[in-house]
Amino acid sequence: MASLAEIDWCDTPLVAPTRNTEVEREIRKHLGVSQNSTAYLAPVPWVAWTLTTNMPPVAHISNRLTDLIGLIVSMENSCRHCYGATRSILRLTGYSEKRISQLEEDLYQSDLDERTLTALAFARKCARSDPRPDARDLAELAEVGYSRMAIAEVAYVATSACYSNRLATILAIPPDDIEDLEKNPLARLFRPVIRVVFNALDARAKQRNRKRFPPGAIQACAPKLGGKLIEALRESPTAPMLARILEDCWQSPHLSRRTKALTFVVVAQALNCPLCTLEGRQLMELEGWRQEDIDHLLTYLSSDQLTPFESRFIHFARDTVNYKVPDIQYTARRFLADLKKEEIIEACGLVSLANWVARLSIILEQDR
Repeated sequence: MASLAEIDWCDTPLVAPTRNTEVEREIRKHLGVSQNSTAYLAPVPWVAWTLTTNMPPVAHISNRLTDLIGLIVSMENSCRHCYGATRSILRLTGYSEKRISQLEEDLYQSDLDERTLTALAFARKCARSDPRPDARDLAELAEVGYSRMAIAEVAYVATSACYSNRLATILAIPPDDIEDLEKNPLARLFRPVIRVVFNALDARAKQRNRKRFPPGAIQACAPKLGGKLIEALRESPTAPMLARILEDCWQSPHLSRRTKALTFVVVAQALNCPLCTLEGRQLMELEGWRQEDIDHLLTYLSSDQLTPFESRFIHFARDTVNYKVPDIQYTARRFLADLKKEEIIEACGLVSLANWVARLSIILEQDR
């Protein structure tokens, strides 16, 4: 894990920001605060709205734990944008520099209790492709007192952070403005007041997320995509949020459904996720692929059934599973440079979402 100062980050975003859009205004009103990342995602509404997952309306774990998970996962993924923003939010809402530094230097030497440490260690594994968490990690969470739904929400928060990290990293979105606020001497002076304001905004955003993603949205999920995961989250308010994101991704027009099915199956295969691989295969069959052609594709990552774009894109998608920051930013420019802005944003959202879903599938091990 790299410290904030050690992260090698591209100075030029993959796409230029699109300012003053209706989507940007709606999200600002919804969250109660501005986020500079919105302008880089606004041309593709479903991707822009996934920013609300940074404030997930969890019901079975604490808000403080969700913040700590965001810090640990963003640090593990070396996401300069998300790591810096999360770090600043923790500082503004009551965490001392000493406590944050302890977490950064050695998680197990911090002053956190065993229950929290177990959850954070699990979250860090969710960010990795090797080793990934397994049934033993789920058992450890249960042993320290987490319920089935609390474990599911820990995994949801960790893997949604992986989504945000990949999206911001691949696009090379600049550091958030909140970092400047946190460094402002006046902000430090009025930190107790700012803490109250931030907590109020956070609570309001989560309440609005509950209204924007009501339980009825679960019924709208794209065919065979994420259905078992959403069912496993049904007792959590995160379920309709994930269902809506998957459906909006599937319906978005900038990349074909065929490309989306290919992406989900390739990423799932790379992460050794049987469920998501099966669901991806089913989606590919709906798009006209024969089983033997899918077998060949997953074995050799090539097929004469692929278009030239698809041949390049599936290799890029696989590269997003395990990467180093400067390398993936360079790779994105090499694979996506010829696309339209909307296509680039959707492509980045798509590979990030495929990683999210395949990593989140660990919660299904609880039912085995």
